[in-house]
Amino acid sequence: MNVYRKTISIREGTITAGFPFNENVGKLRDNFNIAFRRLQALLRTLRSDDKKLQLYNSTIEDYIKEGIIEECTLQPAGVTSFYLPHRHHIEEQDTPITKELSKSLYVDNVLLEGNNPQELIEKYIALKELFSSIGMNLRDYLSDSAEVNAQIKDLDRAKSCELKVLGIKWKADEDTLIMECADKAQIKVTKRSVLSQINGFCFDPLGLLTPLIIPAKIFLQDIHKQKLGWDTILPGEQIQRWKAIKEDIAGFKKAIPRTVLNKTPEAKYMLSVFVDSSKRAYACCLYTTTST
Repeated sequence: MNVYRKTISIREGTITAGFPFNENVGKLRDNFNIAFRRLQALLRTLRSDDKKLQLYNSTIEDYIKEGIIEECTLQPAGVTSFYLPHRHHIEEQDTPITKELSKSLYVDNVLLEGNNPQELIEKYIALKELFSSIGMNLRDYLSDSAEVNAQIKDLDRAKSCELKVLGIKWKADEDTLIMECADKAQIKVTKRSVLSQINGFCFDPLGLLTPLIIPAKIFLQDIHKQKLGWDTILPGEQIQRWKAIKEDIAGFKKAIPRTVLNKTPEAKYMLSVFVDSSKRAYACCLYTTTST
């Protein structure tokens, strides 16, 4: 480290440092024969499958044409040479399920759709095979189709017809999204605890419960104007007002039908935008409707 520190300097107002090269590198052994034998073993393996051998050869030729790789002299003069054994990788075409999966994977959720129960059953089987091939057990399968659920193995099927998808509860047998607001226990009512409660009422990325939460946000605006500290207990009148607002929100629960767009070629789409405002708040919403 002392040697490296000596390379640090300030030049034109910028800190610069040298690369930590190790000047005491021993001479590498000549490994050409080892790498060459590895290449011969690879070619013997590929010759057992003409299709893979042709694909491997065309890939190498493409890399040369594109300038990704180039031919080098056998024994470059004046430099230390070390040969890396070549590891082949053959790019294969994606299957339909992998193409769909690339657009349907969200953190730890996979969302797939089908035009009929049989199509979904086939996708279930394909997904199990795909994830099993890489040592992963994809489970908790659930569909809004009872016919599909009956074909899913017990170990793979979700234990309940109600589970969270992308953070929102989905009741599969009714095909509804469950929106509900929870109450957080508050020992002290402060500006910080009010903000925490507003964010903790519910997970609502679509903003479906915005009209319900607006009074709480307006209340937060009002206490901000009082210039209170984040951990200062609110005046008694404000605490009572906050409790009344919380009672109107906490415990709210509603099932909303999950809307499925018509994706037939004949379908027509229309985007409708609604905007409204008052002196204290404003909001907008967008609806997509389809018709045939």
